Amino acid sequence: MTRGPATWLMYAGLGYFNYLTCAMGPALPLLRGELAISYTVSSLHFTAFAVGLIFSGSLVDRVAGVLGRRATFWLGIVGLGGGGLVIASGTHASVTIAGALAMGIFGGGTLSMTSTVLSEIHGAHQATALTEANLVASAAGAAAPLLVGWLASATSWRAAFVLPAAVGAGALFALRRMRLPEPRANDAERVPRANGLGLEFWTFWAILVLVDCIEFSMAAWASTYLRDAAGFSAASAATAASLFLIGMLAGRGAGTRLLLQGAKPRALLKLALLTTVAGFLLFRLGPVASFALVGLLLTGVGVANLWPLALSLALGAAGDARDAAASRASLAAGVGAFSAPLALGAAADGLGIANAYWLVVPLVAAAWLLVEQTQRARALSGTPNR
Repeated sequence: MTRGPATWLMYAGLGYFNYLTCAMGPALPLLRGELAISYTVSSLHFTAFAVGLIFSGSLVDRVAGVLGRRATFWLGIVGLGGGGLVIASGTHASVTIAGALAMGIFGGGTLSMTSTVLSEIHGAHQATALTEANLVASAAGAAAPLLVGWLASATSWRAAFVLPAAVGAGALFALRRMRLPEPRANDAERVPRANGLGLEFWTFWAILVLVDCIEFSMAAWASTYLRDAAGFSAASAATAASLFLIGMLAGRGAGTRLLLQGAKPRALLKLALLTTVAGFLLFRLGPVASFALVGLLLTGVGVANLWPLALSLALGAAGDARDAAASRASLAAGVGAFSAPLALGAAADGLGIANAYWLVVPLVAAAWLLVEQTQRARALSGTPNR
């Protein structure tokens, strides 16, 4: 597997996207305290972000067909940084929610383009490339709560959203001429049709929604749970939430190694689901704080490979329609990000965050059943399992 400049740029772009996404989770309890808003209003930031992803995922393949992949990618980077600046400057919930919406709209373009380009460049090695990209994303995401927690004590958590805007602007200036593989005029994905992607793709699309719900449930609310149900202070909860992201970093490193050694993505996906539920039960039922932290770390190890493996299998099921499939995968990310944080926020207002968090278990169970269904369908058709 050869990694050229375009591969590394896509890795960095996904890391940029993930840093800003993960920074919102630990920043929200601090923002909620400053603006005196409820759990539900706080969750609207992730809801707005998700709405932006849904909007973007519905049409980013068409935008790429007009502007090209390179312009669409950089438009996403600039828009992500701009949305972060709006959050950093906002003194009212409506403004910060609008910033989150902008991040979702432009971030969807970045998410879709990284998946498309990596899939096209690496072909048979796309599962490894996507897992490596998410490994870089995990490293960037793990830094986010640490930086938010440190800046909250040193200056202001808002600086954690100002710095990426400067980095994105510098990268655009330095790398704007780097070429990316563009779709050919006769590529099937230039005219995406939802009914042409096939049942297997849409089954994996549903799995993508479920695993994104799981990931966002943990990323968005882990620090709030630690603060409000486990007795952590606001700053220590924001810092401790990085254990989930550190677990994801370790999990994706292990996943990359296993894939390079020949592990099948579908089998590895099932192992990741089992690890996720085991870690979550320890996180939720641990009798002391140290057990909860170990459980949070283990949950991150399991969640780490859910999205990249399911995405690889979905893109593989889509055949040549990479732009359409990656765009719909971005849509799946939006649906998951919209559903889980909002449902958890509303349930937490009524039941408390500790009881609301049980939503994660049925999400894992549903994803497992769908993976089993795709495996049985392939066995019946005589198609080898990937």
